[in-house]
Amino acid sequence: MVALASDRTKSVHRAQITDLDAILRIERECFPVGIRETKGTFESRLTVFPEGFFALKALDSATPSGNSTISGYFCSEIWDSIPQGAQDAYQLDHDTGNRHCKDGSVLYISSFAVLPAVRGGAGRFLFKTAVSHLLSCFPSIQAIHFIVNEQWFAARHIYETEGFSYTGQIPAFFRQQHRTDSALIMTKKL
Repeated sequence: MVALASDRTKSVHRAQITDLDAILRIERECFPVGIRETKGTFESRLTVFPEGFFALKALDSATPSGNSTISGYFCSEIWDSIPQGAQDAYQLDHDTGNRHCKDGSVLYISSFAVLPAVRGGAGRFLFKTAVSHLLSCFPSIQAIHFIVNEQWFAARHIYETEGFSYTGQIPAFFRQQHRTDSALIMTKKL
């Protein structure tokens, strides 16, 4: 497997079906019950748009051998346009095949997570590597678009410093056991 980018402690490569168990472990560790996506959703993303699904391997300092393990993922799809007022377009576990349009103009980041143990630069590395690669492979992309939980301040900081703007809000989108949070819609026009 060829790395798209690497440094001495981490690398990014296209995700493979063999990475699925590690990706689901990251999903469980990073997201509470109620906002986790299913194995079927990730399988669909790997099938429909494998070019838009990446895995981060980070050096595991907890093991004596210093092995790299899958510590993050980034998945996306390409849409023909940004939905206007269509909250259902953003639903968790939505069917990638219903919206993905390989020649579309909007890169939609459907999910992105990095294990807490490797945060502190790894998330930004994965995000920038994946976006840069996708923009070079799909020149029709004119905007990048996604939602983020209003409470995820570290993730929001990455997006804000990468030039994304808040373009909308979906109240009570993320439903967890004891609370609900709004989804903030973020966009960057290229």
